[in-house]
Amino acid sequence: MWTDTTRKQFARSGLRLPSDFTDLAAARQTSGGTWGAAPLGTAQSVNIHTALKSYTAWAAPLIGQAGRTGVLAPGMAADIAVWDRDPYQVPTAAIKDMKADMTLFRGKLVFERK
Repeated sequence: MWTDTTRKQFARSGLRLPSDFTDLAAARQTSGGTWGAAPLGTAQSVNIHTALKSYTAWAAPLIGQAGRTGVLAPGMAADIAVWDRDPYQVPTAAIKDMKADMTLFRGKLVFERK
């Protein structure tokens, strides 16, 4: 289960949450405009569907998990993130503000926002 302590440890680690990466791939903007308004090449941005697939179905083979995770299908690991909003419906600029409501890993609840 994610707790406030584990979230803080994760934040201190320098790693980013998947929603941060998805936002970066779609919006191509840095937090707070650190290097200007469009430093990351907005011409290289991708739509939300492509951004999500790059962290799920397309990532699984790259980490040796093809056939086990990456998609929701019978016989696959049930690794699921449930968000407070539909990422396909929010404006690109709002992706970074989405919050995870629940996370399941291998079909077991590991985080639930209270």
